[in-house]
Amino acid sequence: MSRPAAFDVVIVGKPYGNWESTLRAGGAAWRGVRGVRSVALTRDGAARPGWPWWRGTQQFAIVFQIGNILAAPRCCWSLLPSRRAVHVLNDKRRFAAFTAAEGLAALAPANFASVAEARFPCVLKRTDLWGGQGVVVAHSAAELEHHLLSRPWSGRPFVLQAYVEGPEYAAHAIAVGGRLVWVTAYRHEALPPFAIRAPLPQQPTAAAALSDSDRADLERFLLPLGYDGPVCFDFKRGSDGRIRMLEINPRFGGSLFWDHNVGDLAAALDALLAHAKWMPLFR
Repeated sequence: MSRPAAFDVVIVGKPYGNWESTLRAGGAAWRGVRGVRSVALTRDGAARPGWPWWRGTQQFAIVFQIGNILAAPRCCWSLLPSRRAVHVLNDKRRFAAFTAAEGLAALAPANFASVAEARFPCVLKRTDLWGGQGVVVAHSAAELEHHLLSRPWSGRPFVLQAYVEGPEYAAHAIAVGGRLVWVTAYRHEALPPFAIRAPLPQQPTAAAALSDSDRADLERFLLPLGYDGPVCFDFKRGSDGRIRMLEINPRFGGSLFWDHNVGDLAAALDALLAHAKWMPLFR
């Protein structure tokens, strides 16, 4: 399939509060982005994703929500993760098993196999939520038991992680075959100790440098998955200075859409289109 000189970009799935003003045709996110003929926004939600508008060979799909990614057409111009990659990264228990199986445990917080094995403080996480939902720090066995009997954890699958001190970072990237073709990172500012970051709008961030070693560590999580497309890494740093991966989201991350980061969003979109693939979406 020959790549068109310019794409009709179709944006699927509502990501964040100001997305329409940021991503509409002529919006700030498209400044400097090459190879775009037109931009159209859909209003598909994750619960009922649909693709009735799909016409094919000149269109490039930029997809935000996991439900939309899983419902994407079998052949299109895009750059999206495989079904396996979404399956592994979108569930915290499967992600913990993946890090262990791939020899990556040293780059992630320790996971406790049971409540009895937990060391405190520890982080209790629902396996199936995102954006800080279903995540809390427990400082004692009694506090942990209280949370496990309360909403939203009661009767639901969970993981227990060792708490890692220090600031939290987000790295936003575009990957092709597990290699980073574009990446930027932020340090989240003004979080008190033991706070869980929630996806509130326009939080302050500071640019954070990534070394060649950091980039290699990020790729170690993606290469076994042959990962394509946008990805967001949430991590802290251990006492050795290396990354401790909290979670990886197989989609665009929210802080990339804050007004003060719109230049980085434009760079990410440019990289995404530059590496467009005509692909059967799920391998």
